[in-house]
Amino acid sequence: MPRNPNEFVLHLIPPPRPLNWSCPRELLIRTFFNHLFGDLAPIGHVFVEFGTREPNAHGVSRVLTGMSRLDVRESSREVRHLKLGLGSFFHDFRGRLDDASEALEEIEWARSKGRYAAIRVPVSDECAQAMMQVLEGWIANGAFRHYGGGHVVTRGTGSGCAEFAMFFLSMALGAQATHPSWWREVLAPKEFVGGPMFNGREVSLLTLLLFGDRWAVDEEDGVRYRTPDPELMFNWVLERARERGDESCEVVLTPSEASWTREPALSMRFEGGYPHELPEVIAREWAKVRLK
Repeated sequence: MPRNPNEFVLHLIPPPRPLNWSCPRELLIRTFFNHLFGDLAPIGHVFVEFGTREPNAHGVSRVLTGMSRLDVRESSREVRHLKLGLGSFFHDFRGRLDDASEALEEIEWARSKGRYAAIRVPVSDECAQAMMQVLEGWIANGAFRHYGGGHVVTRGTGSGCAEFAMFFLSMALGAQATHPSWWREVLAPKEFVGGPMFNGREVSLLTLLLFGDRWAVDEEDGVRYRTPDPELMFNWVLERARERGDESCEVVLTPSEASWTREPALSMRFEGGYPHELPEVIAREWAKVRLK
């Protein structure tokens, strides 16, 4: 589909096989097998795309990017070395912004596999310019270096890929956009939650395999983990498209059609206290996310 300068696009890629959230053990097993064969999106992924009619100060008029771990192998070693267990839900991994050209290749690859869907939202140029300003702050304040579910995206300290994408979708719709059916929520048993954030508790993957047959039942025994899920978002788009007999696996949303929410979109505050990035780093990141 040709690019529309006044359009925000959420690109959705589900995992190769659905993740099994029935208990920690099954989630670990399915995640392991999805990673085993070098899939480009083993747990699913989300990209955001938006643009303005005039380029910004960095010469960028259209962006395609998302949040990822800087090095998947490194983060896997970190999970094992620190014995994070389910603390990996909340750990601060080294992060990066996705390269636009690589994202475009991954989207085309996902289309060829039948694993692609999109949400398109008409936006004003003013809204798109506001998105550019948020991304400017995300880069300049170093938030892009921090990936994980322990962050609150609106505080600008970092995020996972889905939380990052949902913030921009909320800006596009002018309301907190995450549909109730897009949330994945579990209570991670405290004895399985390890890492520096949890008093240095050590939980091996073997422990999860042997004993991880349940989630906690209340917050006295568990730590709540809640995240938008690319797989659930993908399924929602497919269901909407099929209702219309549309084979494109895409839906167009407007604020009036996002009837599940009336809560206003939240603003971004940069509270991480990270060192301000050098001009050459900022220029490099903008060159990376620029969609030519």
